[in-house]
Amino acid sequence: DENGRSRVRVMFFEGGEFGGSVACLGEMIAGLAALGCEIGLVLHYRRTGPVDLGSIEGVAFREFLDLKPKARPRPEIAVRRFGIPRPTRFGIRYFVVALRALRRFRPDIAYFNNEIEGSIPAAIAAKLLGIPTICHLRIARDQHRIERVFARFYDQFIVLTKVGQQVVQASGIPIQKVKQIYDPFDGSALTARIQEPLCL
Repeated sequence: DENGRSRVRVMFFEGGEFGGSVACLGEMIAGLAALGCEIGLVLHYRRTGPVDLGSIEGVAFREFLDLKPKARPRPEIAVRRFGIPRPTRFGIRYFVVALRALRRFRPDIAYFNNEIEGSIPAAIAAKLLGIPTICHLRIARDQHRIERVFARFYDQFIVLTKVGQQVVQASGIPIQKVKQIYDPFDGSALTARIQEPLCL
């Protein structure tokens, strides 16, 4: 490519500490690494479960926001004053950390593994640098007003079900930006299938 690289670089942004999104991201990283992709990570927490993304193999670059373990609720990225969203201190910090990480790693894709609202600062940073963005919406729910406003900073949305696709589109996100892919990447299963001998 124009940067002299032959391997695709993907930078993942994960705001969760535990749960299914963390587990799925661990599988995606394993599968993409097996395919030769270069992986970068920006994590809210230094340690995650059930997969510890902070130490998982196959990752070339990591950056941490270092939220305290089990911090609930997570810091808001913006508050409304007179009906206008204003960034919080955490939102500004997230933007700066994301911008620095994106400039250093220079990914081909910025992939947000959570809802719109929690990733807005990083999506803005990616957009400023001209990096394509994907947001993986794992929960089928109506988008908040602030999410509908900032949805234009994302080039593509992935939802798990047809119902999720309908809910997102009902929030005003254009149909051409929404793709329904159930279990989009079972990396560990794919890696195992690649390694199996052909039975002819």
